[in-house]
Amino acid sequence: PLSMVWVLRPRPACLPPDARVAVCVAAGWPPRGQVVSVSLDSAVARFRQRQSDVFRDECAVTRASGLPVFNPDTGSTTQPSSTVYTGPCLVRPERGNAQDVEAGGIEERVLHYVAKVPVDTAVLRGDTFTVTSSTYDPSMTARTFRVRDSVADGWQIVRRVSLEEVAAD
Repeated sequence: PLSMVWVLRPRPACLPPDARVAVCVAAGWPPRGQVVSVSLDSAVARFRQRQSDVFRDECAVTRASGLPVFNPDTGSTTQPSSTVYTGPCLVRPERGNAQDVEAGGIEERVLHYVAKVPVDTAVLRGDTFTVTSSTYDPSMTARTFRVRDSVADGWQIVRRVSLEEVAAD
């Protein structure tokens, strides 16, 4: 099996023993001190667990399915959709997250966010992402976003999803 070796400083007393490798990688410490050997598979599993521990929001991801349906009584068209994911997530604003755009003579503010969901979540560009509950910010609940992109990576720890929310002025 593929292994990686990190050479760490002595572990800071404030960190639990199992945090040494993650802290070394995140902080980019120079190689010196204690030698720790860990397989790549176990490191990725540990990083995935640590990321999922911070998911404090709940969300639902839906995807358009089928053709739009016109209701002649109301004159409105609805797009059928199916739910592809419900579960834990973390939604955070991107740096410099607002952009003013004009379309069709209407000025709108587009807000950009990043969501993290478990790595095995199939999220595609164009999906609808809705926060169904939020532990630390109730104002996030019921906010709906359009998925701009879903990042793939050979060593995927979490599925990072770029979102946008449009707010009309």
